[in-house]
Amino acid sequence: MNSAYVVTTLARLAHTVAPTNVEKERARTLTTTSFTSPTPTPPISFNYDGTPSCELLKTWTREQMSERLDERRSLHRLTYSDPQTCLQVQLEAIEYNDYPAVEWIPHFRNIGNSATSIVDDVRALDLTFEREPPDEPIVEERWNEMTGRFEPKQLETEHQEFVVHYAEGSPPEITAFQPLETELNAGRHLQIGGYSSVTHLPFFNIEWDRGGMIAAIGWTGPWKADFNRDDDLSLAVKAGMSETHFRLYPGERIRMPRILVMFWDGDRIRGHNLWRRLLFDHYCRRSDGELMQVPMGAAAQWHTEEQNIAMIDWHVDNKLPIEYYWMDIGWHRPPTEEESKDILSDSAINEEMIPNGIRAISDHAHSKGIKYLLWFGGPQFFVNPDRVRKHQSELLTEEFPGWDNGNPMINQRMVEYFSKLVEEWGIDIFRQDTRNYPLPDPEADRVGINWARCVEGNYEFWDAMLERFPDLLFDICGGGGMNIDLESIGRCFCLHRSDYQCGGIHEPENLFNPTGMQSQTYGLSLWGPLTSGCCREMSLYALRSAYSPGLRVTFEAVTAHFFADSSTSPSNGTFDTELAEKLMNEYKSLRHCFYGDFYPLTPYSLSEQNWMAWQFHRPDLGEGCVQAFRRSESDILSCQYRLGGLDPEARYSVVAAGDAETMTMTGTELTENGLVVSIPDRRSAAVITYKAELRKG
Repeated sequence: MNSAYVVTTLARLAHTVAPTNVEKERARTLTTTSFTSPTPTPPISFNYDGTPSCELLKTWTREQMSERLDERRSLHRLTYSDPQTCLQVQLEAIEYNDYPAVEWIPHFRNIGNSATSIVDDVRALDLTFEREPPDEPIVEERWNEMTGRFEPKQLETEHQEFVVHYAEGSPPEITAFQPLETELNAGRHLQIGGYSSVTHLPFFNIEWDRGGMIAAIGWTGPWKADFNRDDDLSLAVKAGMSETHFRLYPGERIRMPRILVMFWDGDRIRGHNLWRRLLFDHYCRRSDGELMQVPMGAAAQWHTEEQNIAMIDWHVDNKLPIEYYWMDIGWHRPPTEEESKDILSDSAINEEMIPNGIRAISDHAHSKGIKYLLWFGGPQFFVNPDRVRKHQSELLTEEFPGWDNGNPMINQRMVEYFSKLVEEWGIDIFRQDTRNYPLPDPEADRVGINWARCVEGNYEFWDAMLERFPDLLFDICGGGGMNIDLESIGRCFCLHRSDYQCGGIHEPENLFNPTGMQSQTYGLSLWGPLTSGCCREMSLYALRSAYSPGLRVTFEAVTAHFFADSSTSPSNGTFDTELAEKLMNEYKSLRHCFYGDFYPLTPYSLSEQNWMAWQFHRPDLGEGCVQAFRRSESDILSCQYRLGGLDPEARYSVVAAGDAETMTMTGTELTENGLVVSIPDRRSAAVITYKAELRKG
């Protein structure tokens, strides 16, 4: 594995975020009551032939097994079988011994010789939580400046109401990934969901009584989550596929969404950081045991072979430290009638644009020491049904009539076809810019079957490709970061977070708006998926706004120039190559910080009158960075921020990027008094780094 893709991690220090015994006990309690107890209550629900599963499962045959997978994980399998209709429900759960977390996946299978009865309203997550009774109201006399007298005022009590924290998904709007929250008072209901991360991110954090539970849904398809607050002290949480109403045929099996829950106590941001660590340690892609790093690259689209090669040379010759070159839309065409026999998608090479083939460009990138990314949109990724019917009709059957990943013959054909392209074309990063959409379910008693097959087939495609090409990177898109969920983040990165970066559908003038970049990083960092910021405008403000786990540059002055003339390079009069080199190396020097803990230092805001600031902290390395942005209409010259996660006993060397002066401050000073950040100009950004000094003796 190329070392540029790997984040080095060291042993954690004693003062880092770590699970408490209370948190671990809550997770163990859930594991015991749900999976290992002699009379378990599984954390799922469904109706079978009109009867709730909570009643049925008590009468079905039950099998249980547990085994220790390694020092950090244990497997628990719980299997229920209906002796009459031979419907089998199996849950495979992973209990984490190093985090207060447990995950599970439900499977439904027909082990009989005839069709089952109807299974409907399957919820892969079904849990109920109860808060403490409210404390007696505390009333004190407080001075009212408006009336000029002391008046009784009811103070907040310690026990808090349920609050659901979640986030918007990836619409082509500036609001992509913005944090959301809803307080659920008695009798209230909240529903979130959509396709993967289109409408909402499939993550949520339920907060109550000085703690809470974070959950994620692994399902690259339609899902929903319902939060129902009763009239007393309880909150019922249910999540799963959007629609399920099906019977299974003999031998048929389908899976439901993967569910992961983690408990936390105390400060909510600490809970989010514990969650980030859980995802980095157990879910995000790793190579040789190390967390894989999102690479930094440059992108272009609709350029010719000559122009693409010229742009690769320009970035390298100007010492811009890119690690991959991204070739997006424009290289392809539909196949001819003769080609259609073998090329079932619109993935023939457009010889007018690319006369010497894709390999000419990827080989050139490799000769410069950088990776090569190639884009595949929907028609270029999925087979064309008319071509399949005409040339390979055996891939379509009565049981599997679709042309998506849910058809196992189509899926295998896609694995073979794209494996050939990856190898022959020299593809290092496979950009899958599309979403799965299966055919509608054929019958009223088969609702959800096609989606379940389609989603699971998509995972089988990714896994088969990664088995053949262990170093291959997948970039998931689909009109922006609309495929982000617990399943996809374990296999893929998201290098294009929202089509708002392309100008959005309502605000085309906001192409790669830095405010949108900042806000996306803020919103996504609470949940942990590894994504890439993007920059089109060559300025300090715009480029620093794109710093995140990954970085992509698509400089307008460069791409526009090479459209017009690939024989010359942009001059310094139109593009400041020295500033670009300086900032990209600045980013490269601190990007490891983005794989640490995240502390928001300001509220989330889209206002141009505000500042936005946050801190990324690597306690294992004793260092981190603060990013602050003074927006275009802000009159504020400086702000003071209390930092998080620092060792109060340590002394830190603190330096602002571009400043030769280094300050020394203690952890106590930085966390209690705060760090003063000054930005003299509007629409500018500051980066401050700090590192713990070695103690003598």
